[in-house]
Amino acid sequence: MTTKKDYLTPQELADRWGISRVWLYTLKKRGEVPKYRSGLGKLPRIQFPIGEVVEFEAQHFALKG
Repeated sequence: MTTKKDYLTPQELADRWGISRVWLYTLKKRGEVPKYRSGLGKLPRIQFPIGEVVEFEAQHFALKG
């Protein structure tokens, strides 16, 4: 069973990255965000699995040494 803590909303992800939600949606259109799921339940809501977010951050935000 999944819980709310397993996923981030677009606002939570934008806050995590220190960007606006508008910019997050711009990145989404460019395909520059982690894998996500949408259209679950009654509302078409985008949710980012926390595991995908962590993996994406490790691959794209890693410091180059």
